[in-house]
Amino acid sequence: MLALLLLLTFTATASIAAMALSPRAPAAAVVQRARAAAGLGGVAVVADLDDDLRRPMLERTMLPAIRRVGAVVLGMTPEVRRQKMQAALRAAGHDLDLGAWLARKALLAVVLGAVGALLLHGSGYWPVVAGVAAFLGWRWPDGNLERAGKQRRKIIGKALPDVLDLLCVSVEAGLGFDGAMQKVAEKFPGPVAAEFGGYLRDVRLGQGRDQALRAMAQRCGVPELQTTVAVVIQAERLGASLARVLRVQSDELRVRRRQAAQERALQIPVKLIFPLVLFIFPAIFVVLLGPAALHVMTLFTGGH
Repeated sequence: MLALLLLLTFTATASIAAMALSPRAPAAAVVQRARAAAGLGGVAVVADLDDDLRRPMLERTMLPAIRRVGAVVLGMTPEVRRQKMQAALRAAGHDLDLGAWLARKALLAVVLGAVGALLLHGSGYWPVVAGVAAFLGWRWPDGNLERAGKQRRKIIGKALPDVLDLLCVSVEAGLGFDGAMQKVAEKFPGPVAAEFGGYLRDVRLGQGRDQALRAMAQRCGVPELQTTVAVVIQAERLGASLARVLRVQSDELRVRRRQAAQERALQIPVKLIFPLVLFIFPAIFVVLLGPAALHVMTLFTGGH
């Protein structure tokens, strides 16, 4: 059984290497580019070839194989799971294709499963270890992706009141809404700049402001931002003062943050019960009752 597993692993690795090193894919790409640039005198083809040659050899050889593996795994993934994983990638801020992400997961699962089988090849438990290792290799990237998404949402939610203040000040100073969003993208680093820059990019590409705002709120996954976007869209439709709406939203977010902090502070006594019972109280009992216990033991043993 172990020999069969090793043979399958070697065959899969050799197949990936053969697909990566096969010259047919680059040749087909060159022919396609030549046909597309037939009326350009071949200038575009030469430029594309130069761009391909400037890329690292590992990237030129492994990327086609990874894409093919990702396409196979993507075809085996249900549609609901695809949408969830694509939303998780967007929430974590990864500009990565879903097929490439699935290919990385599959390759990591195969590698860890093979390593687990090789480490315990003399034991009868190696199939279980290999299966567990492969499962961990498949699920580990999902855990990292979820943690990255939570951290990103936390950063955006923490900066949102200050973002609304800057938007309000910019609008009151005479800038348009898109100009105020540009100021936010310039002043706030990290995920905030990336998301607001994505909104500006969508607007420049011809997407409506309402659709771009909803897409940004959906990408971020922050409930406060989604509420703010809904209020801003409604204010624009009704012709209300945008600066006043932004100011009210900023004050409301700060009130909610203060209430959340007070709620967490009130939960501290309840959370302290477990460490007190498990660690503090036993030490106090030893200090207070230890001498008395030793004295009682001395009395019962007759002073010996």
